[in-house]
Amino acid sequence: MIVIFRSDAYENITMFGDIAQRLLKMMGYEVTAGGIKIEDIPQALARLKTAIDTAPPQEHINTDDDSDSDDGKATISLSHRALPLVEMLAASEKAKCDITWKSN
Repeated sequence: MIVIFRSDAYENITMFGDIAQRLLKMMGYEVTAGGIKIEDIPQALARLKTAIDTAPPQEHINTDDDSDSDDGKATISLSHRALPLVEMLAASEKAKCDITWKSN
């Protein structure tokens, strides 16, 4: 599954479903919910930042990639994965526009 986040204030973000679902749950949403209204963005952003800040430092997501780790998979931190969504939330809050998403 792929999830595409959209906002008039930021470029579209495409994420794998498992990552998107995890980040959405951190904000208090489900993949099926479909959007965050402008008045709810500050709370969603705060929840996401808090969840990322309190996540164990070793928490990471492996991807199939021929890179640095011993098992041949790239290790990408949760905070790195969440960065585009954090930036979209901040830009949308500033521009006063909603965020929507859909899964394929």
